[in-house]
Amino acid sequence: MEAGLAEQAQVIRTGQRQHIAAIRLPVLMPGEQAVTAHSPARELFGMLPDYDARPGMVEANVLVGFAWNDRPWIGMTAIAQSRQSLEQAVEVATEIANKIWAARKDFQLRMEHAEVAEGLARAAASTERPLFISDSGDNTTAGAPGDLTTVLQEVLARPELEDVVVAGITAPGIVKQCMAAGIGATITLRLGAEHESAPRTSVEVEAIVEGFADELKPEGFQPYLRSGGAWVRVRMGHVIATFHDTGIGITTPAHFTMAGIHPTDHRIYVVKLGYLHPQLEDVQARHILLRSDGSSNLDVTRLSWSRIPRPAYPVDPDATWTPGPNLFTTVS
Repeated sequence: MEAGLAEQAQVIRTGQRQHIAAIRLPVLMPGEQAVTAHSPARELFGMLPDYDARPGMVEANVLVGFAWNDRPWIGMTAIAQSRQSLEQAVEVATEIANKIWAARKDFQLRMEHAEVAEGLARAAASTERPLFISDSGDNTTAGAPGDLTTVLQEVLARPELEDVVVAGITAPGIVKQCMAAGIGATITLRLGAEHESAPRTSVEVEAIVEGFADELKPEGFQPYLRSGGAWVRVRMGHVIATFHDTGIGITTPAHFTMAGIHPTDHRIYVVKLGYLHPQLEDVQARHILLRSDGSSNLDVTRLSWSRIPRPAYPVDPDATWTPGPNLFTTVS
């Protein structure tokens, strides 16, 4: 590590140009499968300081990439920067790329996870609280719109779940409707009418408007916490839900507090995330990730692909690959 930092400092001091090699791997890798607390990401990222320590190396890295963008350039990338030579950069990038490819099938979800029906059944049977559930297929922090109400509909159909908060649904029409009706009003909502992404399912429900505001605004700075637009809080039987006029990631306990919801007193909280962000990880007693449908579906084989280069793993599970044709080099 110290050697790599020394090389970086030398580049800054002298302005010497770096030799850079990058190798793209046709691997569609959701971040939830590359969490560095678990293998093989733990070992792959853990080995990078050893490469940085080689004389002449500035930095070696692994770019996980963005798994849901149907474009020709997506995939994982092994990258190496050398002050010494292009040959060294290519050698290191190739070593890293080959290790990634060899471990590709070992990248799996290591946290507790289940399909929607099974995950909700586990939640109903659990005595741990607060229990957090991730609607991972509509993960707003992964670029999904957050507009799907499919998990909410499933929760409403299961009264045995009891005392559930479903937070962070993008539905500007519902927000407008509730704000026009006023606090305390009982109204009919059509869940799913604003779905822009699949699956398109809808159901009518009765809801009581409990609160709203023109802005979801934090007090002072907090990590992962940002302002949001207009929001409403409604009660539907055993469920409290928040709807928002723009997409928002519910990533901290303060997001609940700002919407008038205690962040730990309820039995179950459903959020549109994959892995939990640190402050939610700190307060949960148990976390179940749902392999739900949506544009950030963690099973990328369920999505439609038309522009990515093929073969690509895991869409093509028997794909073969060599680093040579996927090598890009430059001098910065």
